[in-house]
Amino acid sequence: VSFAYGVIGSVDRYTLQRTGSLDEGGSYAVAMKFFTVVTMGISAFQLAFGPFAFARAQDPDAPKLFARVFALYVGIASLGALLAGLAAPAVVEVLAGRSYADAARPALWLAFAAVAQGAYYVAGLGITLSLRTPLLGWTAGGAALVAIVANRLLTPRFGAEGAAFATFLAYVTAAVLAYVISQRVWPMPFRGAKLAALFAGAVALGAVVVRVAPAGWPGLALRLGAAAVFAMIAWRFEVWKDRGAVRHGPAAPLG
Repeated sequence: VSFAYGVIGSVDRYTLQRTGSLDEGGSYAVAMKFFTVVTMGISAFQLAFGPFAFARAQDPDAPKLFARVFALYVGIASLGALLAGLAAPAVVEVLAGRSYADAARPALWLAFAAVAQGAYYVAGLGITLSLRTPLLGWTAGGAALVAIVANRLLTPRFGAEGAAFATFLAYVTAAVLAYVISQRVWPMPFRGAKLAALFAGAVALGAVVVRVAPAGWPGLALRLGAAAVFAMIAWRFEVWKDRGAVRHGPAAPLG
């Protein structure tokens, strides 16, 4: 798993260095800072969630609790990534200068890639609880394969944004595979389809606004409005509730 994630974390820059220009490499390096910032917040959640989940794994209400945590994570983390992606043009201009303006679009994809990376740990919780951790090799391996193929196809054509989108696809693949396999070995009442739609909505909203938002105050108003729209959508999805999407059944005992 560590080797596969090492591939995902390096194949984008490896491909970009060999198919793109130095300017594209510099822009991508700036965009990666947004991935790092979002990952810092998500890492704090991951460090707290692991012990929390294992301590409550045998509680009768644990599946519902985990479902609420997953839904809240997707809603809050997606909003954070959306804010980071929408703020990227202004942040890049202030901190790196206008010569790195091309980093804004890759930054959006990388911010949401960090969200998908965090979702992998929650979505795959059932694999760990069922003591079937070798299955994680398949999820990480599949994601690494997607990263290699996507970078090979997208980076030479679209440059830094293609590399960022390939990384985004890889982490989304890891989360989806972990979810599907985990639901087979240890079903949880996750609202998978609704949460996937919520995440996809945030990504689509950010991708559109970053491209069409004008400069100045009108652009700022559009970005803030987009974030508010997504927050209202997440509220309508009632991410704090544990409405299940899979049947409830007896959980297999640990050990």
